[in-house]
Amino acid sequence: MFRIGLPFCMAMTRRPARSTGYARKVAAAFMSPGDAIPEKPERKKPVDHEGPIHRQILKELHAILPRAAFVFHVPNGGARNAIVGAKLKALGTVAGIPDLCIVYLGRAFFLEIKAPRGTLDKPQVAVFELLQQAGAHVALVRSSDEARDVARRWGITREVRT
Repeated sequence: MFRIGLPFCMAMTRRPARSTGYARKVAAAFMSPGDAIPEKPERKKPVDHEGPIHRQILKELHAILPRAAFVFHVPNGGARNAIVGAKLKALGTVAGIPDLCIVYLGRAFFLEIKAPRGTLDKPQVAVFELLQQAGAHVALVRSSDEARDVARRWGITREVRT
């Protein structure tokens, strides 16, 4: 009896590469000449609630922190495909790292920025705990006023303490 090998089966079941609008083209092929092709529903553009807050906080921090304080953003967020995600993970990227890091006088301070109704997800809660156990200062802030208050509480502003 003749057996079909696995590579042949796989080649027969592979779908062709799909271009943009592939499903609409297929639908058009099976429609009557007078039928209208249904329009693709418009997707809502994502709204960046945290971005403006993030920029305002960064501006505030640069105004109140000493020159020796080093502030930077850790760009862990964003959409990535599986290959890029795997490479970043292999390089040490950790889910849940706070948005801003401040290093000053040998100490580390982390700020997670959230929109007014935003909440921490499970990896963020876990990283908060790990950073605190490691001796870092960590806080969740929702505005530049909160960030300023936290920096004052940590004692890392240029302002004279009374």
